[in-house]
Amino acid sequence: MLGAHISKVKSIRLDQWNDDQVEFMAANGNQAAKAKYELCVPASYKRPTERDCQVLREQWIRAKYERHEFMDVDKQTYLSGHKTGYLWKRLKGDSRFQSRLFVLSEEENVIKYYNKQDAKEPKAAIKLSNLNAVFVPDKIGNPNGLQISWLKEGITRNIYLYTDDGKVL
Repeated sequence: MLGAHISKVKSIRLDQWNDDQVEFMAANGNQAAKAKYELCVPASYKRPTERDCQVLREQWIRAKYERHEFMDVDKQTYLSGHKTGYLWKRLKGDSRFQSRLFVLSEEENVIKYYNKQDAKEPKAAIKLSNLNAVFVPDKIGNPNGLQISWLKEGITRNIYLYTDDGKVL
């Protein structure tokens, strides 16, 4: 849940406004706040809509107001072209999840995952241009659920993932 320290909602007609709040809004209204907090939104970053899943909407708000990622390009570590981390992957033919190492490499145009922590070779290396990623929180039972699909030898393959921290996705 987002707290009042991140986002505040007030009705112009139904709420009482003190002088400080009116002055703040006059100086930092919606357009001024947007210009400040969305100064450096990457072209590849999708602005969520009300129809998008909770994790996308929440992480947009956190990136914008809590982490200030769109005010400073140096805070956008995901644009480095390389990211390594652990995600929970559903086992094939099973409903259990196990932690798996994932490596995202823009240079190689792949996302790789490993079955074992000490594995030398990945279980799969999926070309980024060939994959489709969809948030599926209801299907996985986690608000940060993700389904990745791709074609391998003419057959659609799927893996189901989640993370406890939506920022990771």
